[in-house]
Amino acid sequence: MERTAQHWMLHPDMTGPETTSRERQTDRGARCGGRGARRGGRIATSTIAAGLTALWVAAALATSWRAAPLAAQEIDDPAALAGVPAVALRATAVWDEEITTSAGGATGAQFEEALLSGLRTAIDEADPGPIIDPGAAGSLLCHVDTFYDRGLIVYAVRVSYHRPDADGIPVIAWLESSVGSYTAEQLHVIWTLADQCADAFLEDWRAANPG
Repeated sequence: MERTAQHWMLHPDMTGPETTSRERQTDRGARCGGRGARRGGRIATSTIAAGLTALWVAAALATSWRAAPLAAQEIDDPAALAGVPAVALRATAVWDEEITTSAGGATGAQFEEALLSGLRTAIDEADPGPIIDPGAAGSLLCHVDTFYDRGLIVYAVRVSYHRPDADGIPVIAWLESSVGSYTAEQLHVIWTLADQCADAFLEDWRAANPG
């Protein structure tokens, strides 16, 4: 089935650059937030704080995403994914051009294309998992922010499920996030971040749709 990428920018929650979404301290949240750090080796705390805080502020000023009301459930509650049979897929990235010029990496457009392709493959091969349908009411968005500083590539991953509210405006019904870093020599590993998005979503989707 043909899929078309639509570039949506995720409004980040402002809990800070070194936490999983909504300060989660569960084993699952820690695993999602720490996986990239383990792959990349070290985390430069000062670099993450400076770089990603700037990215969050810029994104907040540029976008106007609304979260679904939290009266019934938290935004990271797997229950939000119950009964979701199909999803449209989206992938976006804020790419630091220094990665291209200084680390010899791909362009932002190439990374974004690879991010969508990787997400599509991971969801398509998932068993069990939702059907990929570009016309589905709900969309799964994998968004990655990047920041380059002196040989270190810092990233933040936000994976979220969006569905229309009563006015037909997409709102965030579910979200997970994590941060990590790679050295420039490990640049190739950044292409696996689509798997991180898919893994986080599928874990909660399966919890909400047992059997």
